[in-house]
Amino acid sequence: MNNRNPSVETENRSPDGETGAKANLAEIVSYIAAREGSLGRYSDKLRINVQSVFDLFGKPELCAQCDTWAKDERHTEADHRPKPKVRLSFTVIGESFRVIGENFSEAITEWYLEASDGRLRIVTRLDGDENDYYTPTQAPRDVLKALVKEKAITAFLDAYVKQLDQTTDEYRAVSEAAEKMAASLK
Repeated sequence: MNNRNPSVETENRSPDGETGAKANLAEIVSYIAAREGSLGRYSDKLRINVQSVFDLFGKPELCAQCDTWAKDERHTEADHRPKPKVRLSFTVIGESFRVIGENFSEAITEWYLEASDGRLRIVTRLDGDENDYYTPTQAPRDVLKALVKEKAITAFLDAYVKQLDQTTDEYRAVSEAAEKMAASLK
């Protein structure tokens, strides 16, 4: 298969003008079919790899690799050891990583990440209202591309860690105060 773009090559025209045009059209259609196949394979690879990151988060009772109960007896027979999912214990809403519609005459759709119900999710917001939740297997491929290109997962997890550190420090201070209060009653 010719990997060059046939539309930028010089047309091979016969004196009657028809044969070359038909041949060139066939080359273009063949090229489009091959490139669409490549795009599909790359999209599938992108979707699988982004989903594998999302699969790390959820109920700790579940295995991040196979989504079965981590203490399931089948793990002793499986080809992997159970790897419990990581629970995201509080809600954090990330910055938008993709915005569609930039002027006042269009509806504005924002795509962002959210930690809620222990999981990491992709969310759309249409004109300021929450719209839908998506997994990487459900999200459009251009959204997944923007998610990776904008490094939204890393930025979101950094923001989550910052919130987690702050919340942990607050709970440590309060638990120490509670410990002192309980000790004073003994």
